[in-house]
Amino acid sequence: MDEEHPLQDRGSEASMSLLKKVKRLKSKDIAQASRTLLDPAIPDPLSEYIRETPRLDEAGKTLFNLIRNTFGDDAKKMYHIAALATAPDLQGIGCDALVSAVLKVADAEGRSASALAADPIHTEFFQYKGFECVAGTFIGKDEPTWDRPPVKISLMLRPYKEC
Repeated sequence: MDEEHPLQDRGSEASMSLLKKVKRLKSKDIAQASRTLLDPAIPDPLSEYIRETPRLDEAGKTLFNLIRNTFGDDAKKMYHIAALATAPDLQGIGCDALVSAVLKVADAEGRSASALAADPIHTEFFQYKGFECVAGTFIGKDEPTWDRPPVKISLMLRPYKEC
């Protein structure tokens, strides 16, 4: 019998420890993690923008305002998924397992979850996990050092499901 991945169990020590770390992240931490951890060989428009432009704070503020303006005070009660990356040896189970763990905890606590998707593949993944696009914005449309089309960011919502 295959051993179950530790993040698939809501009560596992690994998932609870990970969620505590995730709750403490600030937008600048997420931007810095995106800049240093994501493999440049993997195409991701938001990560490319973060790596290649000097305006991390502006991108973070734009995304923060999108969440705040869309969800208002409810945003404080939600789980927010803003950056995901999978170690090469965990590809195929990493992001799915992490999102599943977050959603199980969110459901148990009666909280909705949101996610930011910067690519159609990301949007499809979150739709597969039960999210719907509720708002969007563009990053980079007024950035003089960005020579590509603006990056479309979709704000996705998954209302909690009663257990």
